Amino acid sequence: MNQLVKILMVDVPGSLHHLLQDVIQRQTNMLVVGEAFDPIDLLLTVNETDADVVIMGHPQAESMPGICTHLLTEFPILLILIVSTIDQRAFLYRRKITQEEVSYTIPEDLIARVNEAYSAIN
Repeated sequence: MNQLVKILMVDVPGSLHHLLQDVIQRQTNMLVVGEAFDPIDLLLTVNETDADVVIMGHPQAESMPGICTHLLTEFPILLILIVSTIDQRAFLYRRKITQEEVSYTIPEDLIARVNEAYSAIN
């Protein structure tokens, strides 16, 4: 039985937000369950939606935002994809608090990487 991967979007810039949302909508196993706009809203929305993945825009994707530590502590199986808002870099964070650079040229590459990482833990 395939489990639906629930994705929460946070501060992803406009054009990339729309591209990622389009790619996610074409996935049969993924659903965008909401958006959050500040750290408190993010913590509440992850809990309310039971999100599996958070995709977050951040200027320095290689520097883990502090909220990620709270999220990974509170929700140990959560995956967090931080997408740079200034260049085409992205990093995937997990409970082990590892940092994995994610190479991509198109949004489909980012979503494929989330699928791979999510499948590896489930």
